[in-house]
Amino acid sequence: MFVDSDAAQPLYRRIASALQGSITSGQYPVGAVLPTEIEISQAFGVCRQTVRDALRILSDSGVVRRRRRVGTVVIGRGPAASFVQPLRGFEELLQYARNARLTVDHYGPATGSRLARRLKLVPAEWLRVEGLRGPASRPVGLTTALIRRDCAPSREALEARANSFTEVIEQASGIAASRIDQEITACALTRREAESLAATAGAPALRTLRRYFDQRDTPYFIADSVHPAERFIYTMSFNRCGAQE
Repeated sequence: MFVDSDAAQPLYRRIASALQGSITSGQYPVGAVLPTEIEISQAFGVCRQTVRDALRILSDSGVVRRRRRVGTVVIGRGPAASFVQPLRGFEELLQYARNARLTVDHYGPATGSRLARRLKLVPAEWLRVEGLRGPASRPVGLTTALIRRDCAPSREALEARANSFTEVIEQASGIAASRIDQEITACALTRREAESLAATAGAPALRTLRRYFDQRDTPYFIADSVHPAERFIYTMSFNRCGAQE
């Protein structure tokens, strides 16, 4: 199995991609049992927790299923049409912004921004960004973001980016995130959101609000995203401090 050398991807995601490739190629057909956690960890030279995180991605994508006394069984050749994001800390939130790429549809003054009003911000101090995440045929989310004017990059820089908005902001202004606050709430899609996402108005959805703070503990980037429930999954992993594998 080959591990993608893209260092921008966490190791567990690269291992998940390698395993997915072996499944897609037919090396492990539907019904086959994958090697054990120990065997995979030895093959890739990683700890078992990294292997568990990789297998969790495949499990949440509907590709494999963990069966007691049997092992990890392949139940599908490709992932379902959803975006699975394991979140385990600060770096994972930054990784989400890299993986769930946003196509910029609007970039301009925040005048009249509902998000700015809701957060009691001064619109003149911010620029508003809007766009869809994921493929145009079936986007996984709709995002409205605010960028503080004093650190805002050009639209050309945002559209030409190969990484996250916050990394482009850091390159343009030197401002980096020292803290990220995140809120996750259940909601129903509004008519406008449903039309943008080719979904049904009133359908259940997941809304995430992320606020990025600079070294002065002042917000400089805010992203409000809504995802149809069937297209987005969060997974979180917690380990007991000092626990042995």
